[in-house]
Amino acid sequence: ARLDSILLPQGIGLAAPGDEDLHSILVAAIEAWRDSTGGDVPFRVVAPARAEMVVRRVEALPARGPDALGLIDLSRNMRWNGSMHQAGASGSISIVRGHDGEPLSRHETFHVLMHELGHLLGLDDTPSSERLMGPMRRGAPLVGPSVQEATAVMRLRENLRARAAKVREYLKQDPGVP
Repeated sequence: ARLDSILLPQGIGLAAPGDEDLHSILVAAIEAWRDSTGGDVPFRVVAPARAEMVVRRVEALPARGPDALGLIDLSRNMRWNGSMHQAGASGSISIVRGHDGEPLSRHETFHVLMHELGHLLGLDDTPSSERLMGPMRRGAPLVGPSVQEATAVMRLRENLRARAAKVREYLKQDPGVP
């Protein structure tokens, strides 16, 4: 179940309620992650009432560094019921409307959203502004993950699926055999 809470095999529904521009950026960001990973991402756009993850613009982020432009607040959850388990995630992605008195451009908002989705896929921050998972340089947003970042996501998901399959196979073994 823990591995499934990271893989999200049932997917995770995202929505940007009440903000058509942000909704179109969300659709483009999901498509960009799909394109760079060969389709191996659990994201889907859903109606706001069905969203597990809500994306919104905010004036400021709570208790973050002065250069923070986005924040993902994520909870992974698991449920067991007899012989069955369910795993999922829920939360929100907040993106600031502007920084240093200047609004974020559409391309900058796209970069920040791609970065936060990278966290949802399991990537960590990097210090290099040449990478999506690094700090964004204002006026020079990236259009997607690097080959290395996309490969890291694909390998992580491949390894998690293999490990989950091994665990399931092990659990199917006869309990009377040590």
